[in-house]
Amino acid sequence: MRATLAAILTAGWMTIGQAAPPPMFLQDAVVDGVSAQNGFPTAADLSKAKVILLSAGEKWTDDQRRLIEAFVEKGGGVVLLHDAIPASGWVKGEVTHWSGTIPLFFTPPGREHPLTKGISNFDIEDEMIHGLDVPAGDHVMTTTWSPNRKNMKGTVPQPYVYGVSPVVWTEAKGKGRVVYVVPGKTEATRSHPAIRTLLRRSLLWAAGEDQVDELSSKEDLAALVYPPGGPLSPQKAIESLEVHPDFTAELVASEALISKPLNLDWDDKGRLWVVESVEYPEGKRGGGPESMHTLWQRETDLKKPAPVERKGRDTVSWLEDKDGDGVMDTKNVFADDLDLATSFCFYKDGVIVAQPPHILFLRDTDKDGKADKRETLYTGLGNFDTHAVLNNLRWGLDGWVYATQGYSSSNKVTSGDGKIDFGALGSGIVRFKPDGSKIEMVSAKSGNCWGVDLTADGEMFFTQPTSGDLVMHVPVTDRLMAEAGMGNEPSWQVMVHLRPVKPLMSWEEIVENQPNDVIGSYTAACGCAVYEGGAWPESWDLGYFTCEPTVHIVHHEALSPDGVTYKAEMVRDKEFSATRDFWSRQIDTRVGPDGQLYVIDFYNQAILHNDPRGPIHLWNHQAARPDRDHFFGRIQRYSHKQSKALPKADLTTPDGRIAALSHPNREVRFRAQRLIEEGDVKTAALKLKDAKGVAKIHSMWVRAAAGVLEEDEVIAALGDPDMGVRVTAGRVIGAHPKLATKKVVDAIGTRLGAEKESRVRLQWLAGLPTEAKLSPEVLAAVPTDDRWTLAAVARLSKHDPAAVLAKALARPDAAKHAGLVRLLFDAGRKDANQLAGMLSALESSEEMAVACLNSLYQGELPRNARLDGALGELATKGTPKVRAAALPLAAKGWKEEQLNAAVAELLKTAGTDEQVLVSLAALPVYSQDLAKALGAGAAKSGAVRDAIAASASQDGAKLLIAALPSLGAQDKAKVLEALLGKPASAIALIDALDSGELTLAVVGTTVLPRLADHPDAKVKEHAAPLMKKLRGASEAKDAIIARLLPEVSKPGNAEMGKALFASCAACHKYRDEGALVGPVLEGMGVHGIETLLTHIVDPNREVEPSYHMWNITTTDGKTLAGFVSRETAGSIFVKNAAGETEVPRNTIASRSNTGKSLMPEGYEGLGAEPLRDLITYLRSGEQRFHTVSFGKAATADGSRGVYLAQDTPSDRVGLKRYGLIEERGVPFQLSDPLTTAGGKNVIVLKGGMEDRAVSRTMPEKIEIPVNAAAGRIHVLGGVAGWGFPVMQEKEPLVTIGVHYAGGGVEEIALRNGVEFADHAGRIDVPGSAWADLVSHGQIRYLWRDLKKKDGVIEKLVLTSGNKIAAPMIAAITLESASSDGKLAAQPVDGGPAEQSNASLPATKEKLRVLLAGGGGSHDFPRWYDQEDQEILREAGCATLYTTDPAKAAEELARTDVFLFSSNDPAYVKSAEFQRAFASFIADGGGLVLLHPATWYNFGEWPAFNSTFVGGGARAHDPLGEFGLTVTKADHPVVAGLQREFRLKDELYQVNLDPAAKVQVLIETSVSGQTGKKHPSVWIVEHPKSRIVCIAPGHDGEAHEEPNFRKLIANSVKWAAGK
Repeated sequence: MRATLAAILTAGWMTIGQAAPPPMFLQDAVVDGVSAQNGFPTAADLSKAKVILLSAGEKWTDDQRRLIEAFVEKGGGVVLLHDAIPASGWVKGEVTHWSGTIPLFFTPPGREHPLTKGISNFDIEDEMIHGLDVPAGDHVMTTTWSPNRKNMKGTVPQPYVYGVSPVVWTEAKGKGRVVYVVPGKTEATRSHPAIRTLLRRSLLWAAGEDQVDELSSKEDLAALVYPPGGPLSPQKAIESLEVHPDFTAELVASEALISKPLNLDWDDKGRLWVVESVEYPEGKRGGGPESMHTLWQRETDLKKPAPVERKGRDTVSWLEDKDGDGVMDTKNVFADDLDLATSFCFYKDGVIVAQPPHILFLRDTDKDGKADKRETLYTGLGNFDTHAVLNNLRWGLDGWVYATQGYSSSNKVTSGDGKIDFGALGSGIVRFKPDGSKIEMVSAKSGNCWGVDLTADGEMFFTQPTSGDLVMHVPVTDRLMAEAGMGNEPSWQVMVHLRPVKPLMSWEEIVENQPNDVIGSYTAACGCAVYEGGAWPESWDLGYFTCEPTVHIVHHEALSPDGVTYKAEMVRDKEFSATRDFWSRQIDTRVGPDGQLYVIDFYNQAILHNDPRGPIHLWNHQAARPDRDHFFGRIQRYSHKQSKALPKADLTTPDGRIAALSHPNREVRFRAQRLIEEGDVKTAALKLKDAKGVAKIHSMWVRAAAGVLEEDEVIAALGDPDMGVRVTAGRVIGAHPKLATKKVVDAIGTRLGAEKESRVRLQWLAGLPTEAKLSPEVLAAVPTDDRWTLAAVARLSKHDPAAVLAKALARPDAAKHAGLVRLLFDAGRKDANQLAGMLSALESSEEMAVACLNSLYQGELPRNARLDGALGELATKGTPKVRAAALPLAAKGWKEEQLNAAVAELLKTAGTDEQVLVSLAALPVYSQDLAKALGAGAAKSGAVRDAIAASASQDGAKLLIAALPSLGAQDKAKVLEALLGKPASAIALIDALDSGELTLAVVGTTVLPRLADHPDAKVKEHAAPLMKKLRGASEAKDAIIARLLPEVSKPGNAEMGKALFASCAACHKYRDEGALVGPVLEGMGVHGIETLLTHIVDPNREVEPSYHMWNITTTDGKTLAGFVSRETAGSIFVKNAAGETEVPRNTIASRSNTGKSLMPEGYEGLGAEPLRDLITYLRSGEQRFHTVSFGKAATADGSRGVYLAQDTPSDRVGLKRYGLIEERGVPFQLSDPLTTAGGKNVIVLKGGMEDRAVSRTMPEKIEIPVNAAAGRIHVLGGVAGWGFPVMQEKEPLVTIGVHYAGGGVEEIALRNGVEFADHAGRIDVPGSAWADLVSHGQIRYLWRDLKKKDGVIEKLVLTSGNKIAAPMIAAITLESASSDGKLAAQPVDGGPAEQSNASLPATKEKLRVLLAGGGGSHDFPRWYDQEDQEILREAGCATLYTTDPAKAAEELARTDVFLFSSNDPAYVKSAEFQRAFASFIADGGGLVLLHPATWYNFGEWPAFNSTFVGGGARAHDPLGEFGLTVTKADHPVVAGLQREFRLKDELYQVNLDPAAKVQVLIETSVSGQTGKKHPSVWIVEHPKSRIVCIAPGHDGEAHEEPNFRKLIANSVKWAAGK
């Protein structure tokens, strides 16, 4: 402590005029000479001080400012706290205040500055001051999220990820120092150990002292790394895990020993190694973590910093547990100076490290345990996005290193010296040789892949975070699929797609943490471990484990064989491990040599790399985040409770390694094989010739690597009873093609037919080199039920496709080989002689012949006399269908007369046959008779139209155009797509429209924008005059909607609308009619008329990105427009009204995203009446709900202040989301003000306490057109500025006039204090129900039944009561009766308030209990009314519940026990209640104070807490589970309760008044925020009354818990003297 420090603490702590200084400065750690005062310091005061701390919010006068400035200029220190900052005038800006949970982020300079060094990020509940103009720089120590309205699409400005505001910063003024500290409004904040330390440090630092911790207590300093509201200590984090009941979790390693671990492995001595990626995500080239900016907003131009010149901070190390407690305590750095390292694996005398763009080999040549030589094996790997790079290196059995690669792809990967170009590498699985000689793709899959594992016999599985496809199995490689001619088919199989996550989080929390890709499923899954560890029960074998760090879980799937691949099953409804520790970010899984599961916890507030919510993204594609940690990191171990101890393996000696090949743990076996192959492999190979059991698999690999595996051994393995050995035989052949001798190939051919396991058959076929020759009979006999086996057979059939074809067609199951036959023709089409022979073989199968001949139409065929003869034979002597199919191929050498004669003959014998016409449509020129036949066929057959569209004939477009008037909507749309797809046919379409041959009524307005925006310039130019003629002058969309709306809002004709819907059915499905191209329209009728009209007239106003229209031009000049429905490595798939079309990537000349909807504009051209009929149809039938569009009736922009002033943050309607939402089963349309025509989205009616209030300018009455039948009205709103309890009178605030078509009006009066309450916070009133739809304040839901159950409502008229309360309504929905004329059951909540005159009985036959509730932040009707009355009635009590202080005052005279659960200030303001309460207590009435009533609620009634509560709570832990322990088991209040039990509730941080006489009966477990236990149930000694205080009871988790229910009943009985 410093006895020399002179300081003044002044200015009334945080606007509370207390004479005493804050408690934190009265502790022993503060020295003599520190004084406190209320007034502003005088010159005399300052002459005695080295530093002053100011906290009051009164604006400084000019004289005061000059006085303090002079003090600082001369070297004095100033600490400005909270309100004193804007009061000083030193910091300018448009200041706003925001209260709530405030995260504090320490900047890179802040992590090193004496003020804030060593303090971890943490959250506090306090008031934040935003809008201060503070320049960015090293003087900014701490920040928090800034509110940002501009980029939040109209939502209420809330702290968000778009930018950060300053929280703690410093400034030099002359010779002095100034510290600005924003947090400190509340006592809880000021008593926080980190804030307390920060303020004490600030005093010393501002005073010019170097030793800034001398005033701080040891306890506070010890809490800085794990402060309340911040990261949990490693052990507490383990304790927070909810783990599968058969397992335990324990800590293996943590900070400060390790930081940011990313990958781990074990060496031959069993030591745990780890790569630490402290540089992520910036890396040295991005300036390193220290370069992160301190302040920014979304519009800030953040410059990329220069690369940093220093050693890299990433390392590879091995860890030791020297004290034997199971937790690592020593780190030995093997290699440092790494930068963005992601993974490693062992190799010879060092490790191979993935550090994109390089793969490095770090060697320890002098055996001192540290790398001394660095080689670059490969370079050029993609790293433009540093979280989507090469990762998770794993050794394969074949001597290759496998890894997953993210979407940071590369067009050119080379050897380390750049001399060898290995080509491109994309996302998926890659592999490389450890000597730097080869790197290649294994299985490509778009997206960010992270985690791969290989099973004991080489099956490969990998994890992908971003597509919804969680885990994939890879039966064969991409290379094999391409060799078979099936490169557009994936080599992987998705086993889990869109599996819902089951975290310990609410849906809102999931959405907040998973803003990208797939929400509620796996969006950041990483790690892949397939269990074959040998220690757990066998039921866990082949268990797949991965992590999902966004929702803090470790996930398990049980894998099981399914043909040649596998299937996955989630075997229980909970995650394997989950936590509510929001810092926990498990990111990798690995099975250890002990057979247990090891999990890496990256432990970080920020886990998302890029963020679709729109914050600034930086140089490595990472979102700008102030909360990326570079210090914490843990490794956890999950052990089965019935684990077997595994034998110790000796991997340090040759014999030990050979013995380890039989070890029950797969990781040990793989490691042993690698070490053997790196050593004297030939000697080991000789010893392994007669290996047994699982060692036999490894012996084959080792002996093959040594070059001593004999063909007889391979043949013997083909017949081994162990399927793993048989599978391995195929894999070994694939890795060592020389083993595929004729004898081995013949043995495979002999055994294929008898092999029952499809997985074995596949690997035998896949392992054979392409030149291996199996007999055609063998290949034709292999079942090809899956695409991988089909590919394996097809690739080996290319030697003699004709012979295989003949054998396949001769089989009884020939029809099953259609896929193989097509691949065989594809393989044989390059050789004219071979193709001729294959065509001859088709004569016996008409169907197969037609299909194969049609497949030959695409591309040129080689021609010779033999092929021409074969085609001619088929074209003249086959069946009519075969002849027709062969004719377009044979006719290329024919004369016109010969061709026409052949066509005429076919038309004569089969001129109406669809298949014949389909084939003839492929001819390049149509005769007059053929054109006539095709024209007739086109009017009837889609197949004929498709064939005409695909042909090169110039006559095709004319035939299709002629057919259009006779086609239905869907067929018409498909033909139009075909016409638009070719420039020539598109021009023909334009000419037909221009000449009048076609009318707009036939083709629809959909064609106009497609022609106007056609990707072909000539088509676009040709269409311009027609567009001008047909479209006329354009009209602004909002003006169009405004013009049409009055007419469209009138009653329409649903039958006429149904007929109009036929044109919509080409893309949309409604009532089982139409196509699944665009969104399904079922339920669209719930939207209001204006909303539907807007969607129809202006389809591009809001377009879901997945439905953006792309224009694609192919290399042959064709064009295609539609949205991309899916993508593969070889193709993209485009969907439009014509269906889904595959476009091979190598045929794409150009592609562009229009950003527009596939739905065309121009439907306003239909006119008001047809649009009215169409919308009537969409809203008709059994449509139960209809949302009401406010349109011009909306009076206010809810994203701004709507009561006192537009710039008052608390007056905003803080809607959490816009669009169609559901509340209590009722849909409501919440409009976004940024997308409404007038920029307004809610209705606020005239009212307000002050004349200057913006709400006084609102209209008294508005009208909303409806024109819909309804029997019930639902309202979202029910809140008012200055509503109840500010305005106490229960008078009507809004009257809803329901005007019926044909006359008649029904009025619904909504009253203050009954249906409406104040907007500022949760205040419950009996006639409406609280709704969780706003981010601050409240919004309420209510419903009312109408007198007419099926009346058609013409309009709603809303009229204000023009009181001091200004009412707000955000949405209205109407509900109609079903076809039987009955309304659905009434909703449970939000109905009319019951007007009860009930009272407690006057007699004392039963214990009479009055329950009084009401107020904010709780569901009083459900729990404190319904549930608590039920509890007490079951206990034999007579009960009455009220929220009215006057009613409570009236009933207290008849009450035995008063159960008070309110935080409503109305009880304080009611003199009548105060008198009745005092009389009740004086007469000895019993008192039970429940949950809200134990808080410090009533500042104007201080005796309530001091006398009746004996203290109270001012803070609580977040809602969650905690323990309760009975401390005085013999007291009647706790009789029958469990000695210990757990409750999910708010842990109230109760502090008892030292002056009160209390007895604690139950206490909590340790608070996660205070680190202390707190009273939970206690009794307060009182001379007249028995008083019980119960702190828990927030919601149903408590009120429905048996111990809690018993506690309530006991408390009431004891308070009554029972």
